[in-house]
Formats: sequence, structure tokens, C-alpha cells
Amino acid sequence: MEFTNHIHTSLSEILHNKFVKAHDNSLYDLIWLTYLVKSNNYFPILWPTLILHPNLKSIQSNLQQFFDDFKNICLFKKIDAPGKNPLLAEHLSIFHKI
Repeated sequence: MEFTNHIHTSLSEILHNKFVKAHDNSLYDLIWLTYLVKSNNYFPILWPTLILHPNLKSIQSNLQQFFDDFKNICLFKKIDAPGKNPLLAEHLSIFHKI
């Protein structure tokens, strides 16, 4: 349990630092870290008051926040309870059966 707490503390510190620096070069890291933390319910994310990027807004609200005009395009899947989300490999698979 102590090891898990250490990992959660480290992830929390990294996430906080990424939010504080919020440069374009850390955006990819922020998107993956916030998704990882939220999809596994590691700890509550302390979101900044202003989030500009639609991918981060989507993760925060758990709703697709981009391409709103096109209802038939789904580029964001809701984050379910831990253990009920697709595996990372399934998320990244572009050639999957529907």
C-alpha cells in the first residue's frame, strides 16, 4: 500500500507541475496523465480554473468538447468506473472491428 501511495503522490506532483507550466510541449503529457488518473480514479484532479484545450476539457467534463457540430463523429469515449474502461491498446487501435 505504501508503494501505491508513493506512486499516487508522484503522479499528483507531476500533474500539478504540468498544469503550472502548461506549455504546448507538455500538453500531450497532460492529456495522458489526466486520462490515466481519472480513468483509474487514483485521486481527485485539481483542475486549473481556465482550461483552453478541448481534449483536456473533454477529460474534465467527461464529454466530447470538440467537433460539436458533427454528432455522428465520436472521438472521445466517456470514462467509466475503474476496471470498466477499454485497455490502452484498444484506445490506440485505429484498425479495430466495430
